[in-house]
Amino acid sequence: MKKKIIVYDFDKTIYDGETGVNFSTFYLKKYPLKSILFLIKYSKDLFFYLIKIINLTTLKERYFEFLETHSREEIEQLVADFWETKKHKIYPWIKSELEKNKKECEMVIVSSASPLFLIEKFLLSLGYDKVFGTNFVNDNKETFIAKIDGENNKGDEKVKKLNEWAKQ
Repeated sequence: MKKKIIVYDFDKTIYDGETGVNFSTFYLKKYPLKSILFLIKYSKDLFFYLIKIINLTTLKERYFEFLETHSREEIEQLVADFWETKKHKIYPWIKSELEKNKKECEMVIVSSASPLFLIEKFLLSLGYDKVFGTNFVNDNKETFIAKIDGENNKGDEKVKKLNEWAKQ
């Protein structure tokens, strides 16, 4: 049986910004010394990406290494605190559009390249039915590992994930 669904992207569609960049800026303010030391190390990775020694997936993995020193509870609290400060960046038309969409279809889905651990709880709390993002290997486990599980949820990968989900 076919379902009628509506699918949104997140960054710059629902949210006025880039989640990963905004989260790291939030983190920088909370942990300035730790962040500065990390950014010095990360600048090398950024350079390697620009000269094509590493790919976007590897760059993204290294981008979130700063979270490996935190427990799952600390990360969840950081994410919750982040959204408290950034929820105003959800476009104002979203609430009414989501209500309208819910009347028109069976499911409203968000598919984003942003890490799932950063967006899932927040978007579900707004009323979206399903959220796809970039998964990390230890999502929802005690220890965070900055390693992407599968592919970065970007471009064609978004379509693949939706197709896999739809088959189930």
